[in-house]
Amino acid sequence: MDEQLQQLIATFLAHSEQQEEEVWSKSEFTDLTFKQLAYIQVVGLLHNPTLSEIAEANRVSRPTATVSIDRLQQKGYVVRVQSDTDKRSAHVHLTSKGEKAFMLHQEVHNGIAKQLIKALLPSERQCMVNALQRFLSEL
Repeated sequence: MDEQLQQLIATFLAHSEQQEEEVWSKSEFTDLTFKQLAYIQVVGLLHNPTLSEIAEANRVSRPTATVSIDRLQQKGYVVRVQSDTDKRSAHVHLTSKGEKAFMLHQEVHNGIAKQLIKALLPSERQCMVNALQRFLSEL
């Protein structure tokens, strides 16, 4: 049973990645790597975070996050804005280009989630919610 479940999860993840790659290859955002896309997602979800918050969310060092944000800024996806309250820190904002990439990324993920939910029986949905909550609490 565990082996079958592992194989099914691996297949689901591979299929999801394939769907995402297909969408991105046809989009205007082909200059983004999936790692850069993860940074854009964090900036979008955290709503103008600091570099320290971005580093923490991506589980990387602050210098690593800084390099990635610098690259995204050079490509026109983000800008740094000095904090109103602490002039020593800056917040990272998505540009309109970054916002479009973020929204497309969200649409792809929401589409995959809807496909999964549609395949579940109503009685299975609560089990899935419980299992995912337990999994995410252990990350």
